[in-house]
Amino acid sequence: MKIEKTLGMVAVFVIAFSLLSFISAAQAQTCDLSANDISFGPLSQNQISNDVTLTLTNSGSFDINSDSISVSGTDWDANSGFLVSQTHFSTSPDQSYETMTSLSTQPQGLGLTGLFEQLASIPVYFKLQVPSHQAAGDYHQTITFTFGCGEV
Repeated sequence: MKIEKTLGMVAVFVIAFSLLSFISAAQAQTCDLSANDISFGPLSQNQISNDVTLTLTNSGSFDINSDSISVSGTDWDANSGFLVSQTHFSTSPDQSYETMTSLSTQPQGLGLTGLFEQLASIPVYFKLQVPSHQAAGDYHQTITFTFGCGEV
């Protein structure tokens, strides 16, 4: 599923989320994550956004091992020079941009442990720092969450 929201404003930063769905053929049950869309809103060059919260929800019929959930991303719009690492994330609110984890094109764990039960939700907090050289415009990034599914 891809959720995308584009706003017609200058210097609006929008993230589109690609989420994976799995079906267990043996038990005909689903393992699925769903999420809200987020926008960093208008930002100036070199400005750091406030926390933007994405809520992951286990909308399937299986529990998910929390430590199997990972996140990766793409650079912001091709050839813009706006790198994936400008986006940072954490599962704890109100962290400074510098202490949050830089998003990467390679999957990284969210640092969670335990069971992510059916219909439960986990907040993931994102911040963005706009590069000092970045031209005004609408930019998009795809963030992908992957996870393992099955009985625990």
